[in-house]
Amino acid sequence: MTSKEKLQDLFDSHLLYAFEKLRKGIQEPALAPTAEWGLETVSKVINEFKSRTTERGPGVPLAIEDAEQAARRLKAYFAGETPLDKEDALVYADHLQVQVNELEALAKEIDEGA
Repeated sequence: MTSKEKLQDLFDSHLLYAFEKLRKGIQEPALAPTAEWGLETVSKVINEFKSRTTERGPGVPLAIEDAEQAARRLKAYFAGETPLDKEDALVYADHLQVQVNELEALAKEIDEGA
């Protein structure tokens, strides 16, 4: 990672849009494809964050695992592979956003410490 590549740059405004589409697709099943796009967008950010921080401290993997777990549950929901209902899926979407917000705060801490 170069000095211009900051971890916090991964967490730009497109994530808010992705979360908006994720929730909308959960609430309105006809919009599930846009929700799946939103989930994929968020998952890509999590994966990129993970790949850039694999050598960091012990708190990073736990924060990433929490986000990945919520994303896995939502992916299973959209694939019809889980008994989750719409309300459960919305809770997981909210949890995922909280976890991503924590990763963003962690990225800022890492960037400021670099």
